[in-house]
Amino acid sequence: MNERQAQERLEKLTSIIEKIGHSKEEEIKRDTEENYNSAKNQYLKEGKDKVKAEFDKKWKQLEVQKRITRSTSINASRLNIMKARNECVNSLLEEARIALAERVSNDQEEYKQLLKMLLVQGFIKLLDQEVVVRCRQEDENLVQQVLDEAKAQFQEIMERETGKTYTLSVKLDADTYLPPAPEPDSHNPSCSGGVILMSHNGKIRCQNTLDDRLDLTFSSTLPLIRKMLFS
Repeated sequence: MNERQAQERLEKLTSIIEKIGHSKEEEIKRDTEENYNSAKNQYLKEGKDKVKAEFDKKWKQLEVQKRITRSTSINASRLNIMKARNECVNSLLEEARIALAERVSNDQEEYKQLLKMLLVQGFIKLLDQEVVVRCRQEDENLVQQVLDEAKAQFQEIMERETGKTYTLSVKLDADTYLPPAPEPDSHNPSCSGGVILMSHNGKIRCQNTLDDRLDLTFSSTLPLIRKMLFS
């Protein structure tokens, strides 16, 4: 091989090497670009997923907070309505209590008969030989007036119903009195009237005050009262 042939062969080899180099360069560029695009897409996807997950989390938190706020508002509204209704019902009860006290004060004769019936009923409930009667100080004279009649009526009823004679000793409590009649806008203890009967040193009691009767009647008719007021 002469020098010219060697030169030609060298140039061919150089050309082949350059082509191979260019081919490898293009291949590396393509691989690099593909890897870059793949990594970029993966990064973008992960970023989007992270942002979406964070957004969904925040949205759920907002929805939960919204429901809590709405529920709290509804409950507060319901409580306010219940409070207003209870205040209305309690106000009605107090008005009835005052009206009841005024009625017994204005019609003493009717009240005397009522006191007698309350005493007779209390004697029957206790069925004891010794009974202490407690009343308001302002009712002391009225109770004293009907005490013997009530005792006699009790004995008559028991003898008629059982065929037995009942002895009964009744004492009016002159040391302790029930509270006085209620007054408008007053929060002091009060009693609209009636009596409390006690036996066995006060261990057994029969609450026969007008307030107890009113509370019992009011409680039993409360659903109807609420229906009339708020339906």
